[in-house]
Amino acid sequence: MAKKRLFGREAEPSEGGFVTFRRQFLLLLAVLTFYGAWLLFLWVPETRTANPSEMATGGAVMALAIVTLALRQGWPHRTAQIYVAGSLGVNAIIYRVFQQSVTLSLFGLTVLVAGLLLGQWACVATGAAATGILFVLVPSLLLHPTAPFWLFFIAIMVGVGILTGRALELVDFWERETTVRQGALIQQLRDRQGELNRTLKALDEAYASLKRANDELLVARQAAEESRVLKEQFVANVSHELRTPLNLIVGFAEIMYLAPESYDGVGWTPDLESDIREMYRAAKHLQSLIDDILDLSRIDASRLPMFRELADVRAVIGEAVQTIAPLLKQRHLEYSLVTPEQMPQLFIDRTRIRQVMLNLLNNAVRFTDHGRIDVRIQLAAEAVEVVVHDTGVGIEAENLEHIFEEFRQADPGPRSRGGAGLGLTISRRFVEMHGGRMWAESTVGEGSTFHFTLPLPGALPETTELQHIPDRRRADSHEAPVIVVDPDPGISAMVARYLGSRRILPAESPAEAEGMIEAEHPLAIIINLPPDAPSEAWLGPVGEQSRRYRVPILRCSLPSPSWLRDPTGINDCLTKPISRESLQRVVSCYCRPGSTILIIDDDPGFVSMEARMLRSLNADIHVISAHSGAQGLRSVRRKTPDLVLLDLLMPEMDGFQVVQILRKDETLRDIPIVAVTATSYEEEALRRLGGYFTLSQAAGIPSGKVTDLLYAGLEIAKPNYTVKEG
Repeated sequence: MAKKRLFGREAEPSEGGFVTFRRQFLLLLAVLTFYGAWLLFLWVPETRTANPSEMATGGAVMALAIVTLALRQGWPHRTAQIYVAGSLGVNAIIYRVFQQSVTLSLFGLTVLVAGLLLGQWACVATGAAATGILFVLVPSLLLHPTAPFWLFFIAIMVGVGILTGRALELVDFWERETTVRQGALIQQLRDRQGELNRTLKALDEAYASLKRANDELLVARQAAEESRVLKEQFVANVSHELRTPLNLIVGFAEIMYLAPESYDGVGWTPDLESDIREMYRAAKHLQSLIDDILDLSRIDASRLPMFRELADVRAVIGEAVQTIAPLLKQRHLEYSLVTPEQMPQLFIDRTRIRQVMLNLLNNAVRFTDHGRIDVRIQLAAEAVEVVVHDTGVGIEAENLEHIFEEFRQADPGPRSRGGAGLGLTISRRFVEMHGGRMWAESTVGEGSTFHFTLPLPGALPETTELQHIPDRRRADSHEAPVIVVDPDPGISAMVARYLGSRRILPAESPAEAEGMIEAEHPLAIIINLPPDAPSEAWLGPVGEQSRRYRVPILRCSLPSPSWLRDPTGINDCLTKPISRESLQRVVSCYCRPGSTILIIDDDPGFVSMEARMLRSLNADIHVISAHSGAQGLRSVRRKTPDLVLLDLLMPEMDGFQVVQILRKDETLRDIPIVAVTATSYEEEALRRLGGYFTLSQAAGIPSGKVTDLLYAGLEIAKPNYTVKEG
């Protein structure tokens, strides 16, 4: 059998998903074509007396539908060619018979169908044929008033068809490759790794889009307002669409890595354990990046959050090298990592530095066809220097000056090796945010060397970001902690990201925060309240201790899953992706040995992962599941569970309806219900009810500080005069 060539590689043809897609799509086209012929037979006699040519046209359309329906099962590719060619002919007949310019749109749809069924080159050929037919049908086409529209419409359809056809070819190719080369278990693991890589790329693109949107805020107020709305919608969709599959990836990887004994009868070889460990490490890294994207959607920050801590940079660099090692082996490249035996710990953000290394190593692999890649860590003057050297193609001198600019690539020619041109830009900014610097050296034909430095603790930074400092701003004590009050510990973690090195103490209630004042002497207390909290909750001290020590009380509304609990009848809330630790907290709070837990979720994969995670925590727990709200209610009435884990977004009957029904039932109202959600419920509450921020201090606030607060408030809060009425 002939081999199919795609992007310079070959794959054996097989009965795969693309063939099935083509058959199903041809079935849809046949049905739509038949329906169009039927409408034509009905419409013509009702509007006027039908002539033979009009009825013959309807017969031709119906014949095309019948031929397509008859041949699609055995010869899908040949049938697609027949349908595209037949459609061009039928479209020409329709226009010639009815002389309606709107029928010219059928040519554009035929071009799009050619791209979907036959690929990009067939799409181009069909577009050229359609254009030629238009010139034959309408000899004075260029003088026709609607000619530019129809020609532009066909050109747009050609572009869309090329893009979709190329994407479908790529999907078809990888589906064939996977079918031939991989076994069942290895296929599953590699598919998940591929999903991680694609999601990471999507996150990089999302971050670039958000950055461009923020830059546009300085250009025009109305354009910025529209961009903000689009960004919020996009992040809300990303939050739901990414968290569901990511929860499965992280959850199963966590179980396999931390609790392999939950898989009875599975032989865990050293190679398999190593692969699972790398998959789990990559999944956790991806989860931390998604947290940044979601945090940016909850707080309009002017900078990326940095979670800096004392860490061994050798371990961070080593993790990045081990992550990229399989790719190096696949490319038959040698590599080495040289580190000093003794090295002080650095105050860094592990996630950011790891991403810097992954960007540099990926670039080195992309531009190195043979040879080796060497990584070296060495002590320099008041800094640690990291060097990444490759024996690749090198970078020309005129391009070396611009490689750190946005969207600039080292190989910008027609044989570019891919990449969006953002990796080096982001990496350099991450390094500069740590107070270091990054530079490159290269010789064409010999290779490239990238250097970056990280300052030692106590050393002066080589670079720093420009910051706006109010005129009367004074330094605060960096040793005094800040107490954050919210039942959800994730809010404290999010605030810690944005307050840098400030120590954050979480508290579940104002009373708990009040009890911590005497021992901790906090700089301030931050109380997170829902926007519909009563007015008296927004003012005054929280107790005698805060009044005695005149502790500043800041109250705000940061979106928190805890808002779901009291007003909705939900006892607790878990945010996807969930972890074993969060499930352990819920189980220990609401369950006893031998308890029954009901999982209600419309995603069977998530139900399976959650059930396995629960059993790995406690083998005595009995888990039952339901895949819809109605099925869950039947399960509850058949056997009363000790705990219900409930998804809030489900078709037909959602989680809120299930809660309402259970709380109205006298025999079921006391069952603990824990919501498991990746929705933007809290953001919707803020948009509906508005946001509030108050600052209270028992001793009062001096006038000078009030003006500083007013200045900061006017810089942050802006009116919107672009809102249209209605």
